[in-house]
Amino acid sequence: MATLQNIYSGYVFSGNPVILDIPAGRTGTTVNYIVSGGSGHTVFEGHAMPPISLNLADVIDAAVDFIPDVPEGNTLPVVNVLDNTGDFSSRYFVIYVTQDNTPDDSFTLVAFPGGVSTQNFRRYAAEKTDVFQARLLNHSGNFFMTNYSDDWLIVMRETEISPLYFISEGEMIIEVRDLLMGYSEEFECDPGVNALDVAMLRRRFYELHRFLPAQFDVMVNGIFSCRILIRESEPRTADYRLIFRNSFGVKERMELSQDLEISPEAGEKEISTRYDPATDTSAAVAMRTPVGMKATAHTPVLDPGEISRLFDLLSSEDVWLEGIAPQPLKVIVTADELSFPALLNEPKIFTINIEFAETTDFPTPMMSTTSAGQRPRRFSDTFDIRFS
Repeated sequence: MATLQNIYSGYVFSGNPVILDIPAGRTGTTVNYIVSGGSGHTVFEGHAMPPISLNLADVIDAAVDFIPDVPEGNTLPVVNVLDNTGDFSSRYFVIYVTQDNTPDDSFTLVAFPGGVSTQNFRRYAAEKTDVFQARLLNHSGNFFMTNYSDDWLIVMRETEISPLYFISEGEMIIEVRDLLMGYSEEFECDPGVNALDVAMLRRRFYELHRFLPAQFDVMVNGIFSCRILIRESEPRTADYRLIFRNSFGVKERMELSQDLEISPEAGEKEISTRYDPATDTSAAVAMRTPVGMKATAHTPVLDPGEISRLFDLLSSEDVWLEGIAPQPLKVIVTADELSFPALLNEPKIFTINIEFAETTDFPTPMMSTTSAGQRPRRFSDTFDIRFS
């Protein structure tokens, strides 16, 4: 009988092992295994003679997409980004096992990109559970897909406020209660993947109660889950942030210091010659040179518990720099020096290197919209510092 190792909830992260074990059968028995996608198409197929142990994580990872972002312009405190029909069904994978052309076993999984550390995966396995069963589907604790914190207290800076994504399987009502004034709001969640948009949540409280809260208790179906605290940020004249995909495959923000320093870099000039028939001579001609940019910046003052978020940022496959252009720019982030005392009992600042992912032969000014060159109407919806 075939088994899947260390999967107890029916959900998997494609960055962690998805191991199919097929024990020895009758002598000469051939086993076929098929990984089928949500629409029924075959993603992978193979056959072997048991006993075999197969890690199918790479197969699933190649076929699963990231969770969609909260839609731009969203005004809802809780928004469904992936319903349990349509797009969500594309995350279903069925593993079929047959022996001698006879159906033997099948397993249905729901997959998301991302994963947990090897150490945490091993710990979950030792306790006969997985990250979904123990945390992301366990509403008696922090069930959000975030690395702001892995315990019941989630602390984020004002400048780093990001939506908190979560999975809803069935009937789920989230109550968010302000700790200072006692105001509360309830939201019914659709099955699938939802996001608690913290910025829109604070806006809702302000519109209804003229009060901007910074401390919330979150309850699910009447049971306390976790607490969200918003930390005040230092006043600043420039607002630079890195948006990155965390280990659970959703976007978070980390602020940067104001001393961001940009260094444009041009490639080596290529010189060729061009013949001028009018003078019967040749002249040197320069080819266009691609221009790129690099930058250095500092993290905010990080508490000991926040350093793991910096590691998550540095390991992320998708990072964008926000604040220097109308739209976030794709970048690659590294750090030359990350050493710190094993017993870190005081906050620390780190220097990071930022390389812009794209170079261009035509460095025209970055536009905010395709109609940016038009004079705005006097009562346009777009604010401009120039009186129109």
